[in-house]
Amino acid sequence: SHAHHCAFEIDEMPKPKGKWESKPEDWGLGWLAVILGVISLYLYLTTKNPRRRRRQLPGSGPRQGNATNAASSSTTLSKHSYHGWKVLVNFQVVSESFEIRRAELDVLQHLAGVCDLYVLTQVESDVEEELVRNACEAAGLFALGLNRCKVLFCSTRKGKEAIGRQITPALYVDDDLATVEYLAAHLPHITLVDTSLPAAPIGSAEVSSEPAVHPHPTMQNVMVSPSLADFFRFLTSS
Repeated sequence: SHAHHCAFEIDEMPKPKGKWESKPEDWGLGWLAVILGVISLYLYLTTKNPRRRRRQLPGSGPRQGNATNAASSSTTLSKHSYHGWKVLVNFQVVSESFEIRRAELDVLQHLAGVCDLYVLTQVESDVEEELVRNACEAAGLFALGLNRCKVLFCSTRKGKEAIGRQITPALYVDDDLATVEYLAAHLPHITLVDTSLPAAPIGSAEVSSEPAVHPHPTMQNVMVSPSLADFFRFLTSS
């Protein structure tokens, strides 16, 4: 018997012609248009939707160059309005040779009792850290409410600035101008302690007419004071 090999050719069916015919490049242009449309919609929503905008940090607005605008900072610091506030005090402001000055003791004890108090110190060794803790203990701050974990330390000014931003206190107190200038753009209220200023005599008539505490001329959220005690005396007498 003979084997017969048959070959079959199957003709392709003719493709329809007319308006429904599409080319590959047409599909590419279509997808490109869709992608561009999605991107445009996303950009529109992210720029127009107020919920997506980042909130401006307190005190981060443009600085005003006059004392009149700077005085607006003190208007929110009325008597006892600071109760319950998160307050960060630089230990060097209230101490000398790692001992809290007697003139600052009362106000620190008061803040430990009515505020969420933090104490920050720039130190050079573990020994200095222990001296600060001992000073807080001797002043009775821990017994009055200061959390031991909120006695903080750093070794550089940059570290102090970083802690200030991380804690984000409602009131920050320091005597270093460079630190204050940096944090003024990030914190709502700052007190710059300038010990070169004369402290107003307690009970004198000049305290109410020309207080030793005054707004900083160029930083609208900074008040300048001869001491921490003078600043809070100013608040409670205003």
